[in-house]
Amino acid sequence: MDPYVRTAGLDEADLALINDALSLVRSADVRAVVRDLLPRVTKEEQESVATRCDVAHAAALVFPPSLDGLIARLRADGFTVGEVVPSVVVRERLSRRYGMPAVALEVTILHVRVPAGGQGPCEIELFVLEAPPGTELRGIAVRERKERNESHLALEVRAAPDDVIMARLHTLLTGHGGLAADGGGYNSQEACTVLYFLSTAIDGRDVRSTSGRGHPGRLELRALGHHPAILAAHRGDGRTNRRNADRSR
Repeated sequence: MDPYVRTAGLDEADLALINDALSLVRSADVRAVVRDLLPRVTKEEQESVATRCDVAHAAALVFPPSLDGLIARLRADGFTVGEVVPSVVVRERLSRRYGMPAVALEVTILHVRVPAGGQGPCEIELFVLEAPPGTELRGIAVRERKERNESHLALEVRAAPDDVIMARLHTLLTGHGGLAADGGGYNSQEACTVLYFLSTAIDGRDVRSTSGRGHPGRLELRALGHHPAILAAHRGDGRTNRRNADRSR
């Protein structure tokens, strides 16, 4: 099966976002990802993160005129599309970014799977906000497609980690790992805790892999179970980072 989406009818920018996510997740190696995103930490610390995590998915935000139409097109290309679930974290970030009420932004999540040759199946996560022609969301779509603010690569902590492991990972990532906390939550439908981090630049340059591929500026860390203490600390860090960013503008 062709591992990329080629169905006509999708916006060219959305098509590029989807296929870039597919290309990234198919080629991602957890050790290379950790090394590229955390160049400031020691090799031992990089290895500690890599041995506890696996690459879960790559993600992108797209703006089709119809969610049902997008699902139909993906399935027509042979992809497996999971159940549609609401996205709380991305909806809240868009609400803050554009000063719109969250209720006006119905963001949903699609988990899309495709066989990846001998490596087993791979998955991308699509955040979907319907933007029919003529609505005010079209302006948001133009900016988001250009800036790719919600594109990210996700790492999943193996097994069901306890709070000690989660605290150590969080401290490493947000300490001299240099990542900034940027929202998170508990997904009750998937029974997992989700933490987002920003790494848009390191020492003033774009984050690049050793192969020259640019990683998304956002990292997601997923862990089975509910970890309220880590979430509280993470959200507190995120509010501090946003206040500092506001003062720097």
